[in-house]
Amino acid sequence: AREIVTGSSLPANDKLALLQHMGFYHDAFKRAGTNVEAVKIENDQLLSSAAIRAQFPLPHKRVLDEVSKKYGINPNLVYAIMKTESSFSENAVSPRGAMGLMQMMPFVAQDLGARLSIDRITDEHLTNPKVAIELGTLLLATLKRQFNDHHLVVAAYNAGGHQVQKWLNLFKQTRDYVKKVLHTESLYHALNGQELRLYF
Repeated sequence: AREIVTGSSLPANDKLALLQHMGFYHDAFKRAGTNVEAVKIENDQLLSSAAIRAQFPLPHKRVLDEVSKKYGINPNLVYAIMKTESSFSENAVSPRGAMGLMQMMPFVAQDLGARLSIDRITDEHLTNPKVAIELGTLLLATLKRQFNDHHLVVAAYNAGGHQVQKWLNLFKQTRDYVKKVLHTESLYHALNGQELRLYF
């Protein structure tokens, strides 16, 4: 069916709409990228078209709505991560070994799988949309509890929670160091008869 639609003489937007309707989200997304349409806003509303909708599909909506509600995660964040990570390809594999829609590393998925009563995570689990979406959403919920900051949650999804925590620790240490040096510098200024410089 996909080949019939893509090989037809239908207008590009109709092809995109049909591909979406039939569940070929990755194909529609890739085709939409070649037919980029400017986003239009009118009366504070985003005007949508088949081409724009194809660039921002809602695959596996029932599953995603269910797990988003279960873990208290905004479904738009899950879609944004899915779009960025895999371009909606269920079989995507990164050079580092991350797999599936949510580009989950197998060792991370294994830890999360135990919380879902899955003893051993396999490649089939990671490429199964239902399991992959639940694992990714569970990871987001875990990171949300750890960091309680939207930007840090997204950073941690990409780099790992341990890495973001190291950055935060380093940043705090560096910030404290900068404050100490600037405070001491201002005292040197004042003691040498120069204007007192106060840094906040």
